[in-house]
Amino acid sequence: MQTNLVTSTRIASVAYELRTRHLILEFKDGTVRDYAGVDIGLYHQVLLPHPWRRVGEQLDALPHRDLHLVAEEA
Repeated sequence: MQTNLVTSTRIASVAYELRTRHLILEFKDGTVRDYAGVDIGLYHQVLLPHPWRRVGEQLDALPHRDLHLVAEEA
């Protein structure tokens, strides 16, 4: 799964898994959220500058969960 940086005041990075249609957003506040059932078209909109203004409500209406990532040890 490739991670993409986006121009946004709220979102730091975006990743998408085409096979499962899962979208992973890493927010600038450190929250990481996994959205299920995301269309490829919606994913492409998230890659555009300032995506939350356009599609934030759409995404929050989808099934999603917060992920708690464990930092790797050096």
